[in-house]
Order: sequence, then structure tokens, then C-alpha cells
Amino acid sequence: MIQNLRQIKNRIKSITNTKKITRAMQMVSAAKLNRVRATFHDAKPYLTDLQVLLEHMLQDADDFRHPLLEKHHDIPRAALCVIASDTGLCGTYNQNVFRQAEHFLAGKERKNVDLVIIGKEAFGHFR
Repeated sequence: MIQNLRQIKNRIKSITNTKKITRAMQMVSAAKLNRVRATFHDAKPYLTDLQVLLEHMLQDADDFRHPLLEKHHDIPRAALCVIASDTGLCGTYNQNVFRQAEHFLAGKERKNVDLVIIGKEAFGHFR
């Protein structure tokens, strides 16, 4: 009986410590997310002005053609760059990236698509 109580107390202490570590990791992640949001928020006016500038430039040039601004439907080969994390501590990010990549690959023949894989998780998934 005493050994059971000791095991239960150790288990409670272990769970409490795990909870503290998880909370600290959550706080670090929240700080990083806030930093990225602030950077994105600071860049948004620049991107909006750039978009307006490009729209005005393209309106003035009626006969302007560029291959990067045209839609191509008969592309024989494609390259897909899959960027995933090295660890699994990123929620559903990796699963969402893999799902989108598989959706893209479903409409293509495998021999016509070159995969560029970044991250251990992506490498393991597409191995």
C-alpha cells in the first residue's frame, strides 16, 4: 500500500512538472508568434503600396506581356518545393503541408514532377 502511494505521488509530481514545461513552451511559442505577426503587420502597408503600383503600371501598358504574368495550362514538367519542420512540435502544420502536396501531386504524373524537400519530417513522409 505504501509503495502504491509513493508511486501515485511520484506520478502526480511528474505530471505537474510536465505541465510546467508545456506551459513554458507555450509561452515561448506565443512570443514568437507575436513577433512574426508584428513583422507581418509592419510589412503590410509596403505590400499594399507595391500591389497598387504594379496594378497602375500594368493598366498603362496594354500590350505588355511577360511569361510570369500569363497562365499556362500545358506545362509538361513542374517542381514542387515542400517545406516542413525538422521536429513534430508544430501542431498540424506538417500534416497540412503534406495534404496540399499530395493534392497537387494527385493531378500530375510522378515522373513529370520534381520534388524539392526541406525538413526531416517531409523527407520521412515522401521517402
